[in-house]
Amino acid sequence: MKRDSRYIERTGGVTLNLNYYDGQDHYSEGVHEDILLDYVKNNDESSYDGLILGSRLWSVMYHLSKRRENIVSFLPIDKSMSVLEIGAGCGAVTGALSDMAKRVTCIDLSKKRSLINAERHRDRENIDIIVGNFREIEPELDERYDVITLIGVLEYAESYIGGKDPYLSFIKRAASHLTENGRLIIAIENKYGLKYFAGCKEDHTGRFFEGLEGYSRTNGVKTFGREGLRRLLEGALMEADFYYPYPDYKLPFAIYSDKRLPEAFELNRNLNNYDADRIVVFDEEKVFDELIRDGMFREFSNSFLVIASPRDKNDKTSGFDRVKPVYAKFSDERNRRYRIATVISEDEKGQRSVYKKALSKESLAHIENIYDKYLKLSRLYEGHGLSPNRCKPEGDRVWLEYLKGITMEEYLDELDESGEYERMLSVIKDYAELLASFSDKEFKPCEAFSEIFSTEYGEGGRAAEVSDIDLIFSNILFEDRTRMEKRTVLDYEWTYDFLVPVNFIIYRSLFYYLREREKSGFCRWLSETGRDIYKELGISRREREEIFPEMEKSFQLYLKKDTTSFELLHEVMPVSTVSLEDCVRQRLKRGNSRNPQVYFSREAKGNFQPSDFINVLGEYNPKDMSLSLTIELDREIRALRVDPAEYPCIVRIVNAQLEHNGAASLLTGEGNIFSTNGRELSGKTEGDGKKVSASEAGASEGL
Repeated sequence: MKRDSRYIERTGGVTLNLNYYDGQDHYSEGVHEDILLDYVKNNDESSYDGLILGSRLWSVMYHLSKRRENIVSFLPIDKSMSVLEIGAGCGAVTGALSDMAKRVTCIDLSKKRSLINAERHRDRENIDIIVGNFREIEPELDERYDVITLIGVLEYAESYIGGKDPYLSFIKRAASHLTENGRLIIAIENKYGLKYFAGCKEDHTGRFFEGLEGYSRTNGVKTFGREGLRRLLEGALMEADFYYPYPDYKLPFAIYSDKRLPEAFELNRNLNNYDADRIVVFDEEKVFDELIRDGMFREFSNSFLVIASPRDKNDKTSGFDRVKPVYAKFSDERNRRYRIATVISEDEKGQRSVYKKALSKESLAHIENIYDKYLKLSRLYEGHGLSPNRCKPEGDRVWLEYLKGITMEEYLDELDESGEYERMLSVIKDYAELLASFSDKEFKPCEAFSEIFSTEYGEGGRAAEVSDIDLIFSNILFEDRTRMEKRTVLDYEWTYDFLVPVNFIIYRSLFYYLREREKSGFCRWLSETGRDIYKELGISRREREEIFPEMEKSFQLYLKKDTTSFELLHEVMPVSTVSLEDCVRQRLKRGNSRNPQVYFSREAKGNFQPSDFINVLGEYNPKDMSLSLTIELDREIRALRVDPAEYPCIVRIVNAQLEHNGAASLLTGEGNIFSTNGRELSGKTEGDGKKVSASEAGASEGL
């Protein structure tokens, strides 16, 4: 490896090796990279959310969003490992790798992007960046790595690696630098991702359906389907585990695997076109649900994350063998103090466990407090047939048991499907009585309560000395359907050691269950029988309609304080989302503009009959939406009616003239009868012969 000190630069604790840099950035986002460099030089990570919202630039969002790190932050990388990040770019995931690993070596073509990476991580001491083409650097790499990453990089192999089969060559060359039990991590879009069928442009080319059509108009970049990627890895003599980031690998908030695939109704956030306009061809959530039911989700996942290893490896002591991730969910649309990941993992014996991990330095205290909440709830629930899931703190995470059984939500859904509505109501009432059984304090608001729930609830009502406000039905696990007296609280993250009205906790559990099931049989039954379930649970109308919704709103605002939601970013980004129906409707309108309906009458008063029409096809200019018509008339025609469109519009008559024997006369001029049956916007003919009127749907212009 070349390390000529004349071509070594330092930015804080980060080393930039320019020995392989040819003086030209072969990949650039132009002025946006200047903006990014300025941002990271003058702001720390805590300011990035505000910069993303303020800039409204996809490049800023893509490179600075903390969510980018989710694609690697759940992996079992530890401080004994070295990482090679090929195509590190502006360092979107470098920081996460640096936090987890002993050392990170980055390779990137661009000096500007490498400077951005170095500036944003200048306080790190374990990052080295080599600037240059991997093709030239790879033969001189003089160490092996426990983890090598290709995050959004493999698809460009044709451009930067070359050769007869650049994609296979890239994988082989990268994998040759793994330790005996090392892992190659690949993140890439799925060529057959559902979003491309649903109307998103191909990410790399900006063209509709380009990947689906085999990149027939593109050179230098391509993605693969699941089977194509599997064959590629097989050709490199590698075995692989596939993961499925949702909604894609760029900004994932959930990552599934073959051992934990999504269930129906889980994939419900599909408008994520922050970077480009899109058409909505169909409801992706509904189509995903059908694919899931038919066992076809894996082929249509929008992205893949692949963990690959050499097929002939002998050592089984890697962290990737001891703890294999099965599923990850990222709760990152929160204030930095509460951002965490929940990960299900599996050991070499197939035993599963769950851990919650801090996603920021500020959220470490939140993770550490979970064990204290476990101890307090254990004492509170003792003797009531309820117990919190056992947990054990460990560094930046807390481990919980992976329990099997059926959640209260799942059980209620089963009862709903079988029409056992009275039983459903009984189960819910029993649960409410259980919560009330250990709520033996009289509620009095304190300062901490007001800070979070900021409402004038007043005094009175029952409360527990420790309050888990998130006792929703999906958090309650029954051991099985025959032993429902024993309940376990799966998640107790939102537990407070001050009084909270138990009726609010009951309200939340019922509200979040019914909100997703407004058309369910149970809800119809409640309506048809006149049952007020809230009232039957002791919740007053004022609590249900005013006080508790306001408390919940306040809690959510507290939770998301100083955070920009991704829904808001989608609204403010300068991109369009248009339904297929709207596209077709607009196209039909413009298409119909070429052939307006023209009727004639042989009577001066204009007695127009449906059968008296003239077929005419005009010349339509879509740029200025102008239409030119030439209508041939016989001598007996005394009146003409033109219906310009079949929808409401404004019609501007630029010129209407009658030509006979080589002479032309303006029909809008003196001596001619010209009228509209819409609303005339310009009462007089303009000097250039133009006349403007508004036409209702089906209205006509009469000459």
